[in-house]
Amino acid sequence: MRPFYETSSQRSNEELIARYVATRWDCKIIRMKTAFPVDYMLKRQSGSAFAEIKHRDYSMDAMDRMGGVFISLLKWGTAKNLCDVAACPLIVIVRDGLGGTYWYRTSDFSHDGIGYGGRTDRNDDQDCEPVVLLRKHRFRKL
Repeated sequence: MRPFYETSSQRSNEELIARYVATRWDCKIIRMKTAFPVDYMLKRQSGSAFAEIKHRDYSMDAMDRMGGVFISLLKWGTAKNLCDVAACPLIVIVRDGLGGTYWYRTSDFSHDGIGYGGRTDRNDDQDCEPVVLLRKHRFRKL
């Protein structure tokens, strides 16, 4: 079984971002169980969406210079299937190192290419994988 690297601090950061988004968008947030393909479900009277939330220490410009926001290709494909079945969009939410919160809503799951990346500081050769790249131009500031 693969190690689970997400820390309680990372989950707390995601929770703070999710609460901020819920307040700004006047929606209910529901945290999905651990290892579910996406982090949250957002609910309103008018419908639902799934959300993937990222907190990064880099600015959006710095992430763009690195190729964009990285999301596991496996997670992206699984989220696409989930959203197709549920007939709802995925919203990728990123808080950058400067405190800005950005979002990208997709139903067609367009992206800016495939790369290969991940963490290299944990001595785990399985911690790198194919990733989807999302460039800054796709995101709107919240």
